[in-house]
Amino acid sequence: MASQGKVDHAYLSIQLLTLTPEVKQTLNSDPNSGLSVTEDQGVLMARVMPGSPAAKAGLRAGGVIQQIDGKAVTQADEVQSLVKTLLSTVI
Repeated sequence: MASQGKVDHAYLSIQLLTLTPEVKQTLNSDPNSGLSVTEDQGVLMARVMPGSPAAKAGLRAGGVIQQIDGKAVTQADEVQSLVKTLLSTVI
């Protein structure tokens, strides 16, 4: 939400999870996870909210974010931070 010319908090409408080889193995071995992951690192989009801007943009659960604006990301909190920074330069 933009107020007073800055972004207070970017609503991504996706649930993020830091991906490690251990997380990959856990997800792939659990038949109830509904996800199959091939990457060992990055940020997994564990859930994309239905009807959200992210869903309308084509993002899907199981996708892995590895870069944003040319910057490597390996932690879920980095995604929120980078998106907030990018949005604040646009608004």
